[in-house]
Amino acid sequence: MSALSNGVIISLTHKVMHKISMKYSNVQKKAGDIMGGEVMWDLEVLQAYRKGDAEGMEKGKILARYEDGMPIEEIAVKMNKSVDFIREVLDLNLVSEGS
Repeated sequence: MSALSNGVIISLTHKVMHKISMKYSNVQKKAGDIMGGEVMWDLEVLQAYRKGDAEGMEKGKILARYEDGMPIEEIAVKMNKSVDFIREVLDLNLVSEGS
């Protein structure tokens, strides 16, 4: 089971527990303490996954364009990012300019 699947199951379990125990504050508090705290209403694990996925796709596009020979300045314009950001992505991925 992936970390994402595990996180989703835990989040949904918290939501179900909360719904079942809404009328019983003592049960809700005890179950919440046992399960690790507050219910994550908006499934934070999915939001984090989607954000990371989008960032990874964006960085992948930058790397692909650079590897295809597109100049850094042109990549910055096409991606609506600063030249410094493009260089940072390339540096973090151990790509040296001019290679």
